[in-house]
Amino acid sequence: MMNGWLGHKPLKFLPDEARSLPLPKLNDLWLVYIGLLDNLIRKRPVMKADYLYAVKDHDMFGYIKLHPEDFPEKEKKSYAEILEAFHPVR
Repeated sequence: MMNGWLGHKPLKFLPDEARSLPLPKLNDLWLVYIGLLDNLIRKRPVMKADYLYAVKDHDMFGYIKLHPEDFPEKEKKSYAEILEAFHPVR
C-alpha cells in the first residue's frame, strides 16, 4: 500500500490499544466542552458568530428588497448556453 512516505506508519504516535477503540459519538459531552473551550480561547460567546452572520444577511436582504433597481434579475441560462460544445478528438 502506498502511503506517501517510505517507512511511514500511520498513527504511529497512538498505542495499539487506542487504534482499536470505537469512534466517539457525536452526543458525547466532551465534544461540547471542547466547543466551549474553543469559544473561550477565541474570546467570543457561544453562537455569537452565527448571530452576527444572521444579522448581516438580514440587513443585506432588506437592502436588496428596498433597492431592487440596483439588483436586476439575471436571465436564466441553461448549461448548454454556458458550456462550450465538446468534440472529442482521437
